[in-house]
Parts: sequence; structure tokens; C-alpha cells
Amino acid sequence: VRQSGGEVSIDSELGVGTSVAMMLPVREAFSPVEVRAVQPPATRATSHVLLVEDDAEVGDLIAAMIDELGHMVSRAATADEALAIARTDPTVALVITDVIMPGGKSGVDLAVTLSHERPELPILLSSGYTGQELVRAHETPWPLLRKPYALDALAQAMADAWDRHAPA
Repeated sequence: VRQSGGEVSIDSELGVGTSVAMMLPVREAFSPVEVRAVQPPATRATSHVLLVEDDAEVGDLIAAMIDELGHMVSRAATADEALAIARTDPTVALVITDVIMPGGKSGVDLAVTLSHERPELPILLSSGYTGQELVRAHETPWPLLRKPYALDALAQAMADAWDRHAPA
């Protein structure tokens, strides 16, 4: 909300409940967006994607999008959890990782480690923030998908990540 120039207010009373109000700026001009069906690349219809996202709600949304594209999803909330999964599950065919994460290791740190341990594994970085770690992400060989993104942008980014790792 803040990134969009808006405000958030939260009122909470023990035993009564919580209300959240979000104020977003009005767009001056609105142009209709073309909506089209997105089909996953046929060769990736059953791929296993490891999603590394510390925000549970954001992770739920992205996991649902990956599922809608026809892929299996495993989840991790930290780089260490993701490493444990990637090291023990050879079926993981793509890692989508948030750049900023708790636990002392960023998504970039995770990508660096995985690229050494499993160089054949495509990695897609994702972030909705700016800052030093994002500058670091831009300096890597892995694509960066900026949040928020639509289903078609996710599908294209995933396909591009796989294409970068396709045998020549």
C-alpha cells in the first residue's frame, strides 16, 4: 500500500476484533486491460517448483498461480528450508525465491549456493522492495520478477528461466 502511495490504519481491540483500512490513490486515467488465457509451456506441464516466500499470504497467492499454471509446488519460508528441500528432492525443476528473507540469508544468497550445488537448476528471483539487496539481485545472472505481478508475467518469467537452462 505504501509503495502505491497509500496509507494503512489498523484498529484492534482485545476480545472485539481488528479492522484494517487501506487507502489507495485514485488513478487519473483508466484503460481497460486485455485479459487472455495463459497456458503453461507444454514441456513444463508437470514441473516441480520450489517457492521460497516468507510472507504466508503472498506465498499462498503465488502458489495458487503456479498451481493454476499446471505445476506442483513445494514451499519454504527461509533460505535454509529451501536448501534442505533442494538438496533432498531431485525433482525440483525451478526455484522462485523472494530476495528479502529472514534468517540471515537472502534469496540472492540462496541462489548463489544453489547455483554451485545444482547448476542445472533454474532460479527466478522475485521482490517487491527496493534497497541494497535488490541492487545486488540486479547484478546477478538470474532474472528478477518484480512484485506484484500477473499470472501471464509469472508464466513468461518461468518459461524464460527454463529456456536459459535448456541444453544447447
